[in-house]
Amino acid sequence: MADIDWPTGLPPRPMQQGFDEELGSGTDRSNIEAGNPQRRNRSNAVPDQIGCSLLMDADQAALLDTFFCVTTRGCLRFNWQDSLGNAAECRFVSAPKLTLAEAGIFKADFKFEVFR
Repeated sequence: MADIDWPTGLPPRPMQQGFDEELGSGTDRSNIEAGNPQRRNRSNAVPDQIGCSLLMDADQAALLDTFFCVTTRGCLRFNWQDSLGNAAECRFVSAPKLTLAEAGIFKADFKFEVFR
């Protein structure tokens, strides 16, 4: 597991709306001149990708910014609970995008990789 944990001051679970999970594919597809494309196993250690949204207040938005920019530096792995509630090691794929959902409430959208 990673040395960094998801901050306790942030929502522990994503919103249902905006959540999507794409299972990693460890296969490679090769087109050939004649016949059907061939598939072969490339790796079994391919991370899944999760896209999710969190609702938070201004203090939590500042905490998320610090967690992304300072704690993980945008690239270090951290511990989080996956969609099934299991402990998972994750890494941000892109920076969180913050939008104002309503007065004082922010919506953060981001993607990260899950290593199982």
